[in-house]
Amino acid sequence: MSAQINFFASENDDRALCARAQELGLWAIPSDWKQDEPWPKALRPSEWRVCGLSAVEPSSLHPVEVLPRGSGWLRAGWATDPVLEFVRSAVSGKDIVAGRIWWSDYPPEFARQTKPPFQALQKWIRKEWKRREDGFYAGPEADQLIASVGYEPLYLPRGTVVEQIKL
Repeated sequence: MSAQINFFASENDDRALCARAQELGLWAIPSDWKQDEPWPKALRPSEWRVCGLSAVEPSSLHPVEVLPRGSGWLRAGWATDPVLEFVRSAVSGKDIVAGRIWWSDYPPEFARQTKPPFQALQKWIRKEWKRREDGFYAGPEADQLIASVGYEPLYLPRGTVVEQIKL
């Protein structure tokens, strides 16, 4: 089983969400980083739309090499470490693209570490942000941009090509 919470957030809403995650003991980590970059330089999660929220300090992660082998890129994720998947919401022009935080119950030893902070973040978002008719939440500033300024909430970035395939 897994769980997720979907949302729209402005940059200020994102900062508030990341501050709450940090208060809960979570570390924002980039999705991929160059092997030869030290953590302080590699750890610029604000520059990454797809990130992780790690329940352990970055130095305790077990990154794996991103294919193709020899690329020099590393990745840590929920299969090798106690990490929540964090896709940041993004503002682009007059669009606000949805974000999400995803929790998995596999592997169980990591799920036990990530479930309490995931539930706390979920509770915080549900309390502090507005639930929309589509089931997504909107941070206070994102809600204002959508309702008053005319920003368009998008579930996928504009220009994303979706193909249906037969299985």
